[in-house]
Amino acid sequence: MMSTKAQIENYLENGGTKCLYCESEDLEPGGRDYDEPYTLTQYVLCLTCGRSWYDVYTLTGIQEVEP
Repeated sequence: MMSTKAQIENYLENGGTKCLYCESEDLEPGGRDYDEPYTLTQYVLCLTCGRSWYDVYTLTGIQEVEP
């Protein structure tokens, strides 16, 4: 079963802290992999409903910190 656009938007609005499917906050992050240039994926498992997915992070730029 694929997640819906509304489920993904809700997940992002909650900062990735609630399950896409059951909205539980009992999530367990897994390992991270660097896939494409500037892209990182991280496995996420919901310990309540047992569903899993990958969060995909893309580097869009940097912000330097002044000393």
